[in-house]
Amino acid sequence: MRLKKLVVALAMSAVFAGVVAGSALGNASTKRAEWWVWGSTLTTGSPVSATCRSEGNFALEGQIAGAKLKMVSTLVFCLEAKIEEVEVGGVRMAVGSTKLQFNGVTVSEPAGCGVKGKAFTTTALKTDIQMEGLLIYDKFSPASGETLALVSITGCAAEGVYALTGTTFGLNYHAGPEGEELTNVTGEEFTAQLMGFSPTVNAIAGGAVKLGGNTATLTGVLNTELPSALVFGVDEF
Repeated sequence: MRLKKLVVALAMSAVFAGVVAGSALGNASTKRAEWWVWGSTLTTGSPVSATCRSEGNFALEGQIAGAKLKMVSTLVFCLEAKIEEVEVGGVRMAVGSTKLQFNGVTVSEPAGCGVKGKAFTTTALKTDIQMEGLLIYDKFSPASGETLALVSITGCAAEGVYALTGTTFGLNYHAGPEGEELTNVTGEEFTAQLMGFSPTVNAIAGGAVKLGGNTATLTGVLNTELPSALVFGVDEF
């Protein structure tokens, strides 16, 4: 049966700062979950197209060639995105797939560096719903291999192509009636599903990202919607 809806009012700023009420640091885990679209379970084998774009800037930080790297993308959006229901070992799972395109990319450190074409696109990514306590995460990982993206740095001593690898998690939340930021819980459906990415969120969920073999972080927010403003969400069983 559907779980009782719970209201978990956590400011995303507090989550990004590392304060997650009622949640100890620990890995998120895959659970039996179903996509709900307009109050009905999504049919297995019937994917639904989705759109997403960043809300504000999206930052990538790490280290390359012995120097600190800081870059910002002014716009990230999804390519070929969809959500779907699949069966794994007879268990229904809420999953998805996409590619992310980073645009308007600038580098503030190391000095003089840039990104080729001021843009880069990830490899094909798979996503699946994972949970830790009351919190719902979207896990992003390569559909095959280990590489999330190849980032081409130009114009400086650190010039080269660096592989972004690993797994990153977005914490699902929505905007409340007065603009407040509320984390999503199972059984809730919204026209816009926001995903917050940060070093703290990734650590809580058990993800890890590297750039050129060195620890890296992604920070930003993606806003995902379905066609015709359909409401959607996740239910756990």
